[in-house]
Amino acid sequence: GVHDRPQYERILSQIHCDFDGKAVDDETLRVAVTLANKLASIIQEGYESDSTIYIPDTSSVFRESKTLVYSVNPDALKLTDAKFVHSVISPSVAGVLGVESVGERKLRVNSLEIGQPFGQNEELTKRIKRLLLSYPCDIAVLKELLQNADDAGASEIHFVKDPRT
Repeated sequence: GVHDRPQYERILSQIHCDFDGKAVDDETLRVAVTLANKLASIIQEGYESDSTIYIPDTSSVFRESKTLVYSVNPDALKLTDAKFVHSVISPSVAGVLGVESVGERKLRVNSLEIGQPFGQNEELTKRIKRLLLSYPCDIAVLKELLQNADDAGASEIHFVKDPRT
C-alpha cells in the first residue's frame, strides 16, 4: 500500500542508475511498468513525496518523469522534439507520475507573461479609508449612498458613525 511507495520509487531510481542512460531490456521494462502502475495507484490514494520518479521513454531509457511528455495521439511523436514516455505506460498513469501532455508542455513553454501583475496592492481597509477621504463632505455623498442602496434593491439602509476616526 502507501508504505510501498518509497520502495517503488527506489527501485525505479535504481534501474535508472544501473542502466545509466542505456535502454533497458524487455524484462526490466515489464517490471518497471508494474512498479509505475502500482506507484500511480498509491499516489492517487493521496500519498505525496518530493522524490524524483524515473520511467522509460520511447527508447526504453529511464528519465525523470517531469522531463517526458505523453500524448494519446500517436502522430504527436512527429510533431515535437520532446522525449515521450514509453507507450507501455498509459497516459493516465503517466499524468499521475508527473508527465505532462504534449498540449500542457506546449502551453507552458510558449506562454509569455505579458504586462504586469494586477490586482489589489493595498489593504482593503486602507483603500476604503482613502476613498472616503477623497469624497467631498457635502450632501452629494449621502445622495450617492442612497442611490447605490436603491440600485441594489435595498428596502432600508443603516449608517453607523464610528467615533474612533
